[in-house]
Amino acid sequence: MKEYFDGRKLYGDDFLFEEIKKWYDEEAEGYAELLNYNLNSYEYGYHMMNIIHGFNKIKRQKFENVLGFGSALGYELEPLSTFIGQLTIIEPSDKLVNTRIGNLVPLYVKPSISGSISFADDSFDLITCFGTLHHIPNVSHVLGELIRVC
Repeated sequence: MKEYFDGRKLYGDDFLFEEIKKWYDEEAEGYAELLNYNLNSYEYGYHMMNIIHGFNKIKRQKFENVLGFGSALGYELEPLSTFIGQLTIIEPSDKLVNTRIGNLVPLYVKPSISGSISFADDSFDLITCFGTLHHIPNVSHVLGELIRVC
């Protein structure tokens, strides 16, 4: 355990496929279950935090292709929706899907259990990943994939 606590290793990076699959299966609807999900009463409460710590760091420009990684209903992207051409969301939940985010109709894609992302290199102009990485066991591989497709 010492190598995890002193930063030499990330927990989950050395998991076997079966362990990653078990984690994935347990997490797929975890957030929806935590919220006791009801689309009619759900309110996204993180816009100001995302703007201050995320969106204020980027230049307001047109982003042709944006990826929301683990973005669920996509509410985190509402402040940028007028600057986005196409929005793709990688989301495991079947319950946390939205048909429209601002003026956008998002394309939802299920994540692969391995963490590989089925898009070509340099496919996206912007990627958001707010509050997601702690739900992923093989985070080093996933971060490498996010970098590859951005």
